Amino acid sequence: MLLTIWLVLAWQILLQLVNDTTYQLFAFKALPYRFAFGMLIYTIITMVYLLLNSLRDIQVKNQRMNELNNLVRDAEINALKAQINPHFLFNSLNSIASLTLTTPGKAREMVVKLSEYMRYVIRRNEREMMALSEEMANINRYLDIEMIRFGDRIEVLNRMAPDCSKARIPNMVLQPVFENAVKHGVYESSETIRIFTRCELTPNELVMVIANNFDPEAKPAKGKGIGLENIRRRLMLQYNRSDLLQYGKIGNLFTVVLTIPQVASINDSKN
Repeated sequence: MLLTIWLVLAWQILLQLVNDTTYQLFAFKALPYRFAFGMLIYTIITMVYLLLNSLRDIQVKNQRMNELNNLVRDAEINALKAQINPHFLFNSLNSIASLTLTTPGKAREMVVKLSEYMRYVIRRNEREMMALSEEMANINRYLDIEMIRFGDRIEVLNRMAPDCSKARIPNMVLQPVFENAVKHGVYESSETIRIFTRCELTPNELVMVIANNFDPEAKPAKGKGIGLENIRRRLMLQYNRSDLLQYGKIGNLFTVVLTIPQVASINDSKN
C-alpha cells in the first residue's frame, strides 16, 4: 500500500516538472553537463571493470606460475634425491660375494643390513620430511655395512642430545655427508677413521656437526664432488636459504655443519 502511494506521488511530481517551463529551461541548459557527467560515470565504471578483469587475469597467471614453479622444484628435488652413489651398492654386493667364501656369517649379516637399508631408500619418497631418529637409524645401517667391509678401520662416535631425535629433516639429506666421510677417510688413509656426530636442537633450528679425520697428504679419491653440493641445492630449494650447509678442512679434520630450520619448509605442507 505504501509503495503504491509513493509511486503515485512520484508520478504526479514528475508530470508537474515536465509541464513546468522553468524546469524545462533548466533541463535544456543542464543537458551538456548531464551528458558530460554521464560519460564520466560511464568511463569510471568501464575502467573499474577493465581493472578488475586485469587483476583477475594477473592472479590466474601468478597462480599458474606458482604451480609450475612448484612442479619444477619438486622435480629437481626428486632428481637430487635420486643421486645416491651406486658404487656403495656395487661394492657391498662384491663384499658379500667375497665374504660368502671366507666368513659366511658376516655375509648373512651384511645381506640383512643391506636389505634393510635399501628398503628404507626405496620407500623414502613416501614422506619428504623424516624424524632425525629414523634418518640416523638408516645411517647406522649404512655405517654397519661399511664397518663389516672395513672392520676396525671405522669408528663411529655419536654425541646427540636426546631431544634431537624428534627433529624433522629432509629424507636422505644426511647420506651424502657420511658417504663423503667414508670415501675421503677410509679410502684415502690406512689409519682408523673416526666419524664424530653431534647435534643440538633449538626451538627454530637443528644444528648437526659431522666430522672425520683424514690424511692430508693422501691422494684425493676420484669423484665428481656432487654429494655436498647436492645437499646445498636441496636445502636451497626447500628452505630458500643458501647458508644451511657449511664445510671445510682444519688440519686433518674435515667438518660439515648442517642447519635444518624447524619451521614449515616450502614442501612441508604436502606431508
